[in-house]
Amino acid sequence: MTSLQWPVIAAIAVLLFPAAALAQREQQAPLPASSSTPSPSPLQSEEPPPEGATLDRKIHYGAAVLMDYTMFSQDPTNVRQVGVQPSQPELRAARLVVQGNITPGMFFYFAPNFNGLQVTPPKNQFQIYDLYLGFRTPVGLLQFGQQKETFIYEMVGLSMNLPQQERVLNPFFQSRALGMKLTNALGKDQRVTYSMGWYPLNYDGNQFTGRTTYVPLISKDDSRWLHVGVDYRYLGSANHQLQFSGKPESNVADNYVNTGKFPANYANELNYEFVGTTKSFSVTGEYARAWVNAPASLNPEFFGYYVLGSWVLTGESRPYDRANGYGKRIIPARPSGAWELVAQFSRDNLNSGLIHGGMMGVGYAGVNYWRNAYWKFGLGYGITGLTAENSYGVMKRLQLRVQWSH
Repeated sequence: MTSLQWPVIAAIAVLLFPAAALAQREQQAPLPASSSTPSPSPLQSEEPPPEGATLDRKIHYGAAVLMDYTMFSQDPTNVRQVGVQPSQPELRAARLVVQGNITPGMFFYFAPNFNGLQVTPPKNQFQIYDLYLGFRTPVGLLQFGQQKETFIYEMVGLSMNLPQQERVLNPFFQSRALGMKLTNALGKDQRVTYSMGWYPLNYDGNQFTGRTTYVPLISKDDSRWLHVGVDYRYLGSANHQLQFSGKPESNVADNYVNTGKFPANYANELNYEFVGTTKSFSVTGEYARAWVNAPASLNPEFFGYYVLGSWVLTGESRPYDRANGYGKRIIPARPSGAWELVAQFSRDNLNSGLIHGGMMGVGYAGVNYWRNAYWKFGLGYGITGLTAENSYGVMKRLQLRVQWSH
């Protein structure tokens, strides 16, 4: 985080916490009821608190813990390509969420994260994931601060809600950035959403993102729905350089595809989203492409995609979040929990022009056990094929995930 970003975050905090404390003390008459339905927990959706009487002006808290253990097996070629990937546990996240309404038209969201005791620089033990002030305006929710970018379905959605253990298209997005964002859902039934963000204080260069989604088909009980979306991202260069890199669906693995820093002016990115759900079956797919303005490297073009299938054996379906345009988590319909089978194939290609960042394809199969609305246990097996430096290597991994959120 640059020296410029810290004063901005500190200023937001100075504005946020006294106002939050004032909101906690005020006990005014209940506000008019809102049509929004609050989530069971702040961490089950990143929507701001509803304006109505349910959350009033009090401060509300949430928490989440994600723990992994990943075992790796590599052939000799893959070891030469990326080095040894040691099997290891990881505290994937230990996050606190504090949110609430300050006034009927103003809200706040604060989410610090503990990254574990064994992290090494440049990663810190404590990290501010989200810290922003939001305003309800006639054209949507306007937010200022550190927050998610509005680009790529699997990034916009909460990772704890996804069928897969890890996101795939990480060469093409950044998780958080410092700036402003506007989001809105249109129509009485909220079938269309739009969102846009400008992140001028981003440490990787000035960025702009936009996303629009449409649900042409959706049943009254949310058990059947069809989602399509188109996203755009402008990525400005930092010191006239850009870099694209990605991991093989494992947070503890090294980057498997990596362009390194190369001279460039900017990149334009497009992403296409598709999700179809019919009761317990769903299919998700995305395709991202980046056009890089880098004449010295012959203006390379990179791409990535994935196709994922999910089947909930116990019959539950993944409900749709109309306000944000993505699927929520599985909520078991019976005390014994819900079982979900997942299969996915993905590919990231960072070879183009004079840039040879590598190409990897990943096959994944896993099972999730949703014990209730708060606990999830997952076990997945993946095979990664990496083409880099005129060689082809294979890595296999077995990943255990335990997550709790409230």
